[in-house]
Amino acid sequence: MERARKTFSFSDGREVVVSESTWEAAQDRARMEEEARAQKAKLNGSGDRVYFYFLEAFYPYLSTCSSGSVPTGSEAFGLSDPDLDAWYLATVEVNPDSFLPVDYEKKGKVVFRDGTVFEIVSSYLPSVTMRRVKLEEEALKKEEDREKPKDVFAWYLYPILASCSVGEIPPPDEIRQTWPESEIYKWRDAVEEVNPQWFTTSEAETIQEAKEVQKKRDKSPRK
Repeated sequence: MERARKTFSFSDGREVVVSESTWEAAQDRARMEEEARAQKAKLNGSGDRVYFYFLEAFYPYLSTCSSGSVPTGSEAFGLSDPDLDAWYLATVEVNPDSFLPVDYEKKGKVVFRDGTVFEIVSSYLPSVTMRRVKLEEEALKKEEDREKPKDVFAWYLYPILASCSVGEIPPPDEIRQTWPESEIYKWRDAVEEVNPQWFTTSEAETIQEAKEVQKKRDKSPRK
């Protein structure tokens, strides 16, 4: 039986043929996901958590639906954002029933009081999700206990806002220490308008819990 196919070219000239998924491809995909989880567990936190996230979340579908000069896992992880997103969108186009019917081109913008403008893009693009994961990991590496992070802005809110935004994004410490709170929430509202799926009712609870932890730390006697 004929399957849907599409030729996709990377920016370096390499080509792959993206095909409609088969039962065998699905089995290969499940095996690759399990292998990624096993490798991550074997390294017991000493490996690149962002890389393993990519190997489990994105690479299996991209690679099992592609033939030709298919990038290896490490090569795919190093692709430019435009190449990664375009390869993913080609896969979605050929396999529409396997993905949510979302608007990958949805955009917005936020204009701050000093005239700075950030473009807001869809979080459904893999490059955006990977930026969020990288920013979260950078913040968690600075925590004393990554399982109980205390800096809620750096590990939670900033990765969401910065990953969905295009422009000259300041680092989290600069924003937290120098930006008016109202401007941060203006940014948050603009991102939520484009990407409501990244905001849940638990967000307020998460922020409030972090504030309570900070209050307790402030009240504790200094050593």
